[in-house]
Amino acid sequence: MKKLIPIFLAVLCLTACGNEQVKNPDTLSTAVISSSDSVTAKNTLNSLNESTVATLTADKIDASNIGDLSDYDVLYIDKSVVETGGFNASAVEEYVSNGGSVFLDNDVYNVFDKDFIGAEDFVTIDSCPVDMIYPENSDKGIKKIQSLLSDFSMLYRNYADYNDVLVNQNYGVGVVPSTAECVASKDNVGIYTVNQYGNGYVFFTNPLLPNSFSVNNLSPDDTGEYLSATTVGANKLLRDYFAEFVSLKNYGYAVEHVLGSFAKPVASWELHYEDITGMDNGSAEIFEEMCERYGQVPSFTLARNPYIWFRRAESVTYALNNNGQFAMDPYENAYSSGTHFVTAKEWLSLDYDDNTISYFEDSHDYIKRAYPCPTDFNGDGKMDLICGSADGKLYYFEGTGMKSNYELDVATMFTDMDGNQISVGAYSSPTTADIDNDGVDEIITGDENGSIHCFKRSDGMVLDDQGIILETGLTDAMPSIGDLNGDGVLDMAVGSRNGEMRIYYGDMGEYSVLFNAYETVDTGQSWCSPCIADADGDGVNELYAGTFEGYIAKFENNVFNGYIEGNESNYKGNNNLKFGANSVPRFYDIDGDGNKDLVVGSLEYGMAVPIDSDYFPYREKLQKQLDGFKDRGIYVGVHALSNEYADSTHDQRELEYQKNAFESYGLPWIGSGVNQHTWRTSKIGYDTHFDNMSGYDGTYKSQFDAGLYWNSGSQTPNSIAVPEVSAENSILVPFYLDNGQLMLQPSNTPNGNSEFSAISAKYEVPILFYNHCDYVYREQDSEEEKIKKVDTLVDDYGYNFVQENQLAKMTAAAYNSRVSAKWDNDTLYLSAAAKNEDIPLYDKNYQNSTGVKVIFADGVTVDEFNIDASVAYKKDNCIYASLDKGVKISKNGENKDINITSVNVPAKISKNDKGATIKFCDGGMMTVEVAGNARTTSKGWETTQQEGKTLFRKYGKAETLKITK
Repeated sequence: MKKLIPIFLAVLCLTACGNEQVKNPDTLSTAVISSSDSVTAKNTLNSLNESTVATLTADKIDASNIGDLSDYDVLYIDKSVVETGGFNASAVEEYVSNGGSVFLDNDVYNVFDKDFIGAEDFVTIDSCPVDMIYPENSDKGIKKIQSLLSDFSMLYRNYADYNDVLVNQNYGVGVVPSTAECVASKDNVGIYTVNQYGNGYVFFTNPLLPNSFSVNNLSPDDTGEYLSATTVGANKLLRDYFAEFVSLKNYGYAVEHVLGSFAKPVASWELHYEDITGMDNGSAEIFEEMCERYGQVPSFTLARNPYIWFRRAESVTYALNNNGQFAMDPYENAYSSGTHFVTAKEWLSLDYDDNTISYFEDSHDYIKRAYPCPTDFNGDGKMDLICGSADGKLYYFEGTGMKSNYELDVATMFTDMDGNQISVGAYSSPTTADIDNDGVDEIITGDENGSIHCFKRSDGMVLDDQGIILETGLTDAMPSIGDLNGDGVLDMAVGSRNGEMRIYYGDMGEYSVLFNAYETVDTGQSWCSPCIADADGDGVNELYAGTFEGYIAKFENNVFNGYIEGNESNYKGNNNLKFGANSVPRFYDIDGDGNKDLVVGSLEYGMAVPIDSDYFPYREKLQKQLDGFKDRGIYVGVHALSNEYADSTHDQRELEYQKNAFESYGLPWIGSGVNQHTWRTSKIGYDTHFDNMSGYDGTYKSQFDAGLYWNSGSQTPNSIAVPEVSAENSILVPFYLDNGQLMLQPSNTPNGNSEFSAISAKYEVPILFYNHCDYVYREQDSEEEKIKKVDTLVDDYGYNFVQENQLAKMTAAAYNSRVSAKWDNDTLYLSAAAKNEDIPLYDKNYQNSTGVKVIFADGVTVDEFNIDASVAYKKDNCIYASLDKGVKISKNGENKDINITSVNVPAKISKNDKGATIKFCDGGMMTVEVAGNARTTSKGWETTQQEGKTLFRKYGKAETLKITK
């Protein structure tokens, strides 16, 4: 607890220490006082151990035995001390009186004397205090806290569950001030106060921030809690800003990590590449070229199962019978599809709707479906398909056999005796049965108006129309024929679009089976497509039905008896086999093993195809794009699929599939990053707190164990806030999970609320600009507008543009830096060393390229100082400097070396009064900014001079730039 001598401010200077480490540094020592098992205290300690205050160290003190506190600058008093026996409040009061400072949780208000907090009295806060006012204050540390509280309050009231949940929480007590100074108040009551007590300071807080309602740890459970990145970030910054306030009081300066190389904050694109049409048209390369026009560089994450956005297509898939268990093939099962039948090297598909709704939304507005009838139509021993569609026609696919998938020839059309294509108007629904006992199956089909048509085979693909054999009056009549009651006569089950199902029990007429009287089955469904089949091979037919949700319902004695289940949960949270919407089940032995497999027609979302599938249509095009990115040093990371109900087996398997796909294209895997396709993550295993994740076996752990060291975009379970457009993702301070994975989130720019978009930049934290670049090939104007928004934000706030992998490594390097500072003979020495060289994201070049922001106490003007550093600049009366070779800022002397103000990625820098050599250690895009006029003879560098600066830029792999004045 050192106090700055006032005259010291007048002679302040900073001097380089080169690569030597500072001895006996001025450390900002903090500790958390709590019970031994407090979760909130663990969260606080974790936050302080990843503090943005570069000189801060953090300890934990047991509240029942606090001991000597004199070595600490700041104590964080956790609410658990209220219930801790033996807590010595008077020792804390004495500590503050002697010059220490404390950060008080609201719950501890009655543990201390009122005059310690500076309170005449305490009053209950009876509403959420987001409408606080902020009294004028000349102290820059207090102003910084006020700005954070104001921003958080604005965002908090825009949280998705604010009106339903957050507004109803208990926001503790406020202070009726005696000696306390209001930092933020409401109705003349201090919501946040600071009180000078003796020689120290007491900061009294409110449950609004630090906030545990919305939530500070990852313990989403039945109360609906979910992780908010804004809450986590604001909690961290509030603790850090009070520590800065104390540092300015005690030492006259504070030092912040800059989460970017060479003391410049950084931004990156986070471009999800997942639409198959975008890959066909080279959208990623188009976006890359557009970025270069604005001095930006792209970063991509690639989905394993690209699809067509918002398309819902009629498709037919299957699930093989494995000893009575129908196994969904997870390799293709991106959107609850099963394994696809293939025709002409593509998934079998008929009609479709475009521009529909999300996969996770259900709507009866989309009524199409493929209607399969598996049969050996040509008698060659291989399964063929007769298929109905919304267009009312009958399609015939001749089977060629099982390869990677079951393959069929392209469709041919049935015709009538006059050569016209057969059509029943709309919504054909074929099935086959020998209803006239001539030994040859007829094709029976329903239509949209409820009629049941019969066609007899004539010659080849020619059918003889026998007319309508039954009028049901149902909408979209869907028949299935088989002996259901065991009397030896065929029966007909007919389903409908509104969920009604009738059983017409057959009577043998003179020439054919007659279907007259019927029994109505209570299906409990909103859509029903029946199937009479002996699926289990016991010689007795059962009754099944496809449903609107894509499940296969079972019936016993015409009574609903559950659904066919798979071996793991689907994204809805049940174990039902899930296909596309409007499912139509049939059973047939596809692979010839003697067991009947499940064939299902449906309306499938997206028609996703794995990029390493034998049937992926754009393999060569995608390979060329990815090879080009590799040649130009462009990052391609992992866009992974999970869901709320995925267990660790699911996540691990999916990641293994994606790893294999990446390796097939020559893409690196280990040490890469990941973000979530659909944003979703599993909530299985979320039974422990965010501070330690012990026992957690969910998505993030599976990713980290697979070698993916950061997650740049996800929606945690129970969250209803969409990451890229929500207030919950607007103050984005990176943090680590206890398993070692670094957590990042996309900002609101360029997609979200403009009111939120600049907040992350205001706090100089890393920014990820989320976007789908898939449709840039057809929407270049709108995509360019997004790039312009990003360009404006980056320029306005002085950010460097880098790639996502570079941003992650820079963040890790900053958090891994131990920064030391020491006053000595009117000089402040700063140095940095790595805390740990074994962290997953450790990179020596990045670690040697860290930088800091030095903030000075009120009364100091940095304009009068000369700066000597590899990279340095002044902004907002602060000094930003790289730590690779130390820093010297002095009123004495003059630095004649070339003044480099920005280098965007790690490099080795040497310079003198004539110029500099920058040997880059990473590429993609390399930029150097120099104060004044400068030039280069290095080839290929774009040089721009503006506003008294010279900017050098080059794209590609790492190179060396030589510049002269």
